[in-house]
Amino acid sequence: MKANRAERLASLGTLAAGVAHEINQPLNSLKMMADSLLYWYSIDGTLDLSEVVEELSKISSQAERIGEIINRMRGFVRSENNAQIDHCDLNEAVEDALTMFGCQLSSHGIKVRKTLFHPIPLIMADKKKLEEVVINLTVNAMQALDTTSKPNKEVLIATYVEDNVILEISDNATGVDKNIAHKIFEPFFTTKEAGVGMGLGLSIAHSIVSSFEGRIYVKENHMGGATFRIKFPVAKP
Repeated sequence: MKANRAERLASLGTLAAGVAHEINQPLNSLKMMADSLLYWYSIDGTLDLSEVVEELSKISSQAERIGEIINRMRGFVRSENNAQIDHCDLNEAVEDALTMFGCQLSSHGIKVRKTLFHPIPLIMADKKKLEEVVINLTVNAMQALDTTSKPNKEVLIATYVEDNVILEISDNATGVDKNIAHKIFEPFFTTKEAGVGMGLGLSIAHSIVSSFEGRIYVKENHMGGATFRIKFPVAKP
């Protein structure tokens, strides 16, 4: 647990720098738009209403962007001490996460296949945070699939038991480059285009899994995509 906390603190330093950079961009845009309105008003004391509405729409969009960054940051820095840790059924967390997010996958033309082991041993975790892990990894898979032109896009979710309780979330996109695989759980690391994610989803998932004494890593799969594999210790009776 001490190692997890040390890793978390080290990540927070990177996070702080990333947050400053991410928020600075929309703040600069807000200032430019406000300065533009002030400049045009200073010329003759009037403004075209349609132009004002257009600029206000842009300002609102940038403000929403800042709010999104802050909310995601809160999810990352939330202390594990606030977690409601109890005996938890991993399958239930998967099912509830898909209830919330499944329609979005369908709207992107992505089929979800589940193979859930029953009965699965309980683990010690916060069910809501487990749902967040499932959603974050599924969002990552969806965004990867959105960049491909494959006709049959799929996300596979499986649970099973070895020495630990295992969760695997796989896609048939293009996989993770081996040269960057060691970086993907770092805060704000992303290979996506600007405006598509902030590089926090995998960091948050890693942080949550670690707080439950689990382990997460990525590997290639036979479909050519990526598989995120998580191991959780079986809860003691």
